[in-house]
Amino acid sequence: MVRPFGAPSAKAHEAVWASYSGSPARPPVRHLHSSACAGPLDLRLAPQRMTLITWMGEAVSDRRRMQPSGRARRKCIVLLLIVATITACAIAAQAISQYLEVSFGLAMLGTMLGAYGALSLAVVLLRRRLVARLNHLPPAMQAAWRSIDPVVQYESATAPADGRVSARTATHVGVILINGPLIPLMVGPLFIGRWLLGGIVPVASVALLLLGFALAWTWWSVGVTLWRDWGARRGVDRGELQYRGQDASLLWPPGHFFERTELGNILKRWRRSRS
Repeated sequence: MVRPFGAPSAKAHEAVWASYSGSPARPPVRHLHSSACAGPLDLRLAPQRMTLITWMGEAVSDRRRMQPSGRARRKCIVLLLIVATITACAIAAQAISQYLEVSFGLAMLGTMLGAYGALSLAVVLLRRRLVARLNHLPPAMQAAWRSIDPVVQYESATAPADGRVSARTATHVGVILINGPLIPLMVGPLFIGRWLLGGIVPVASVALLLLGFALAWTWWSVGVTLWRDWGARRGVDRGELQYRGQDASLLWPPGHFFERTELGNILKRWRRSRS
């Protein structure tokens, strides 16, 4: 059986037996070897009246309840990967700047954008592979995965049949219209200031960089508010739009500090304070 997110616990296997067999008799002890576990699993499949969704939920919960050492190790691996990626981009940017005779900062910016695009493409391909594996599962298990995991739910979602705008299309529009101008807005004042001043002035460069950051953040704050309203008027599912917006680095997670800086959320808090 394909298990996209690792092997379930013994209790999960008990629920599977109860869901599929419906037999009140206790089956014999089975030993199964899983690559996700250190050794064989002792599965004493007992009869329980639990749904398949409960089984899948417990499997995901068991996976998320990692030991502190496991979480720390995961964070260290992620940090090392980030440091290695930045180091590789810096080395590549240095070589590009010397070969093309451009500034290191511009080469570094281009290299980072290229690395971001490559990583995004890798994530897309992995998720397509996940959906392909999901399609080989029994229909009941597919429905269970979709009900508890947003990645499975939204990545396997089909386009609306009634002509409405899909969340995927809406996300593409948001990326082009909102994320597209962010970098020019952020670094534009700095380049214009250097051109007008005829060189690098440290104090002016810092001030212009802060100005560019403020312009870019204002553009994003207003843009995502208008984009959310545009999607809602065209019947786009809000949950899927939030998921795909986060996936495209267009939105912040709900409740995040930066998510509160959206113009729509600022206006909502202001209206609540006035009422």
